[in-house]
Amino acid sequence: MNIFHASLVQGLLLGSHLGIITTGPDWIVPLTKGAIEFLGGNAKFVGVETTGLGVVELKTDGEGHVEEQIRHSAVAIATKGADVIVLGCAGMAGMERLVKSTVQFVGLPPVEVVDGAKAGLELLSGLTRKTKRGVLGQE
Repeated sequence: MNIFHASLVQGLLLGSHLGIITTGPDWIVPLTKGAIEFLGGNAKFVGVETTGLGVVELKTDGEGHVEEQIRHSAVAIATKGADVIVLGCAGMAGMERLVKSTVQFVGLPPVEVVDGAKAGLELLSGLTRKTKRGVLGQE
């Protein structure tokens, strides 16, 4: 299990059509392939949109360029039909509100946003509690 799989699992619980926004274009093919393989096809997957940003740039931009690119990618993937948007880079942690409000602002249907790092932590935490109970015989 990794944060990518955890975000897809959580996304499936929140909506019916998942899309991913990520950093650079090099991630389009691996994320698309990984999502389609994990989901068992592309019926629930609408694609990947990139911001064109680097990981370091996500946290160091002081001129609003990062927010502008995140907004653009969020609108693009929501326009493709995503009702769940997965943040496909751990560096995008904390951008959920920006993505949701942007999609709402332009008049598109509301979206849920999944932060992969948080989804991974939540899933791992749940699995750990389950394992501890099972080992201790307290099920």
